[in-house]
Parts: sequence; structure tokens; C-alpha cells
Amino acid sequence: MFLFKRRPKIGGLIAFHGIEKWWLKSFTEQERNYISDIYMPMGETNKNSLTDGKARQNRGQFHEDNFSTLLSSIPSYLRAPKDRPLQRKYLESALPLARNPMTEHFLLIALIENYYSDREDPAALSKAGELCERDIKLAPAFKSAWFKKFPNDKNEEGEVCLAIQDLSSCR
Repeated sequence: MFLFKRRPKIGGLIAFHGIEKWWLKSFTEQERNYISDIYMPMGETNKNSLTDGKARQNRGQFHEDNFSTLLSSIPSYLRAPKDRPLQRKYLESALPLARNPMTEHFLLIALIENYYSDREDPAALSKAGELCERDIKLAPAFKSAWFKKFPNDKNEEGEVCLAIQDLSSCR
């Protein structure tokens, strides 16, 4: 007879990036299975690369780039209206894991779009506004990180251009 419940063995990208405890704590088994089942990046051959197998660095990218890409790409697999609550839960739990302003910005943008999609609800609209303000405060750090990583990313006149995303296209 076992007195302790065994924790599921987690592999794949979740283990590679050392976020197994977060994964298990943040989501129910049903939610974890659903996210793992729908996460299938283009060119990936392992159906459950998120949680199964041994992950390796992809195409020589830095570990941090892979981590940021992983965190900010998962919400794109949760775009269906029925997935909106799970996408929101994911984004809210992933924000504290952001290790740099760029990752935080992209997670915030996805979370803003999620809340704004429910703008008929005054609480959701208010939350979207709060998140916009947070992202605006993050802008100087984001800009610095962006141009450190992409120093040649300027317009034709050589000026730096940043734009506020048009949320009116979110439906």
C-alpha cells in the first residue's frame, strides 16, 4: 500500500526547461493532457514533445530563446473560443516565469487579447486595460531588449518605430 501519491514523470520541453513543478501545480491532469495533445509545432515529429521524450536545443538557438519561444507559443494553440479560459489560465501562470522583457511583453499581448475578446464583460475589459498599462510601463525595457537583440530593426529612414497594437481586430 502506498501512502504517497506518485508524481507523473515529465520529460520533453517542460523538463528540458526545468518547469515541471510549475506545470504540475498550475494545471489539472486533464488540462495538461489537452495542452500536450494540441501542442504540435511545425516540423515537430514527436506528438507529445511538450512532456515526453528528451528535448534538445533546437537549431542551435540559445536555451533562453527556446524557453521564451516555448512560453509565448503555447497560447497560440489555445485560440478556439472554448479554449479561452484555459489560455487565460496558462498566460496568467506563465507571466511570472518570463525571464526578460520581451517574453513578458509577448505574454502580456496574448493575455490582453484574451481579456479583450470578452470585452462585453466589464471586468474583462477593465483587466485588459490594466494589462495594457502594465505593458506600456514595460515598453522602455522591451525596447532596450529588442534593439539589443535586433540592432538593425529600424524603418527606412533609420528611425526606431514602436506601435501600440490595434486591439479592434480581436474578436
